[in-house]
Amino acid sequence: MALDFDTSAPLRSPQSVTALVEAIRRAPVGSQETHWVEWKSTLDFGSKADRFAAARAIIAFANRDPVSAGRDCGGEAYLVVGVAPGQLVGVTEVLDAAALHDKLRPYVDGPQWSVDYFKVDGHDVAVFTVAAPRPGDRIHSLVTTYENNRSGTVFHRGVASSPPATHRELIMLQDRLLQDPPRPLGEQFRDAVEQGNPLVVARLMRATVQQLQAARADPQVFPNTFASRQPVEQLRQYLAMAQSYQELTAPLLDQLITACAWPNADHERIWADTMAALAQPAPLSDTVTGQMRVGATQALIVEGRDDRLQALALLPATLALYAGSISAVQGRNFGALRALTTDATVPWSLTHPNLRVTVIERVGPWEALSREDSLALTLRAAQVASDDAELEHMLGDIAQHRRRKPPFVASSYLFDALQPHFAGLYGLPRYGELFDETEIMFSLVVADQMAQDRVFTEPWLGLFVTDASHTARLEDSRYGAVLAEVNAAGDDWPPLQAGLFGGSIHRLSAALQRVTDYTKQMRHRVF
Repeated sequence: MALDFDTSAPLRSPQSVTALVEAIRRAPVGSQETHWVEWKSTLDFGSKADRFAAARAIIAFANRDPVSAGRDCGGEAYLVVGVAPGQLVGVTEVLDAAALHDKLRPYVDGPQWSVDYFKVDGHDVAVFTVAAPRPGDRIHSLVTTYENNRSGTVFHRGVASSPPATHRELIMLQDRLLQDPPRPLGEQFRDAVEQGNPLVVARLMRATVQQLQAARADPQVFPNTFASRQPVEQLRQYLAMAQSYQELTAPLLDQLITACAWPNADHERIWADTMAALAQPAPLSDTVTGQMRVGATQALIVEGRDDRLQALALLPATLALYAGSISAVQGRNFGALRALTTDATVPWSLTHPNLRVTVIERVGPWEALSREDSLALTLRAAQVASDDAELEHMLGDIAQHRRRKPPFVASSYLFDALQPHFAGLYGLPRYGELFDETEIMFSLVVADQMAQDRVFTEPWLGLFVTDASHTARLEDSRYGAVLAEVNAAGDDWPPLQAGLFGGSIHRLSAALQRVTDYTKQMRHRVF
């Protein structure tokens, strides 16, 4: 009987691994193992026989065909120790990864594998993860002879066992060895951008976005509500989820940074579609619990969602907006900046699906990070704390509202969060200039949106005001440099030529006046 388990993605969370352990335990006694998982109710790693058994499984998993293996769990394979159909006994000893590698190295050396322990119903279960096979991988074999299994024996994972490879399986492994390894996605994407190939750029960008969306839809990793009612525990969960979002979004940010500096009108639709996909309100599918009738209206009954976590789900879009826009400003590619900020529209919320707003209205930091002062403060605290003890102290202060929110804390967080992605491109001073120029452009776009009767009720300013506060005259600041550039260029200012502000010098002038007035107030009042 086949194991009842979803194999559409690799196991990337403790919850998914626990689900696999439970699926094995629930399986009927006598259930057959598969080409991607083997289980052992117990293994004694002090025993040569059991060390050999583990090594054989790892070698066999590593010697699979990449195409066949890739149909389940992204190609990964798992050796699960401490569970079997109908029983959960756990392991007798928890060994660290280095010790286990030392114990198995006499038999297996070459395949990429790792081991982790998970607590399930009070039992420690060991899960060995064997990396997915890839074209160009060498053929793996037994290192040291064990009983009748001679050194050099090539094990191959079949349907449910790991016998020595047959003639046909050896030919498959030879063919795999001779295949060119896949080029890193980043290289493929960079080549497509430089060659101006919008079809490939769109395909690779869409694949990255779909992978991100699938991962952030996992309610075990990104729940809609807090697990605790204690304020400090909520801040810890908020911080952990934000850090997970950052890690999840990193590949997309690198793609946008690579691409948005290159002016190409054929790519602008791709950037707008990317931002629209990221900015869509989260679907209702996991939260609808029923229906009710109010008068003549059929309404959905929806589980409680925490607005703070719902807003945090926009963090990938906010990071993408900033990363792509900074790169666009650096490359003077204002068509990309327009595409990232205002070309696409999305529903304002689940409850207002017919109210459509521009992407910058939906995913600016004022939406994702500023629902409460404590949230942006928490993210910033994790960046500035010198160690875990100081961070815990700061979280306690924030939870008790004992820490004052400094100006532009959300911008400060985004500045530090994105800086590593630009570190190999230019130094910190140039990055600071580009970040300020980008936030100046955002402020002007927001001011223009206000004039068009959009959702904004007041202008938005960023870290560039800090720079302006350190100069004797506003004209000497980075914002002043933008003013001078606009005055010198007039209708020929590149962002206008690219279609920002509707291509209207009058709309731009109104936006500049509004932002200038607020910047003059803030540079003297706040600092």
